[in-house]
Amino acid sequence: MDIENDKTLAQRGLGALGSNMTYSENEIEAMLAPQTRIITNAKGKEIKLEQSVLFWTMFDTLIQEWSFTEAQLIGYGYDTTQEFGLPFSLAIQDAVSHLYKDWTTPDEQGSYSAI
Repeated sequence: MDIENDKTLAQRGLGALGSNMTYSENEIEAMLAPQTRIITNAKGKEIKLEQSVLFWTMFDTLIQEWSFTEAQLIGYGYDTTQEFGLPFSLAIQDAVSHLYKDWTTPDEQGSYSAI
């Protein structure tokens, strides 16, 4: 891969998912590459979680730019597990991606407010 394809989504200034951006095959592969982190829930329990680079970019954006906490995002993942019966790893993907879309895509009036 060349340096351009190695840049993270955050470095490229990616807006909301679904925007009209195009990516090379190498860039897509890089976005989907697995990455493991240890995150902490509201009770202080550490959770080892493997997700894609794209997921972690959305996760980090929600924390850094929209003031969510790890514990809140984990809580939304647990809520999604209970509501839909998904395994936690899929439930947190669903919760984070929906929150990311809601918080990074302006509504018809141009406001960025979710929920």
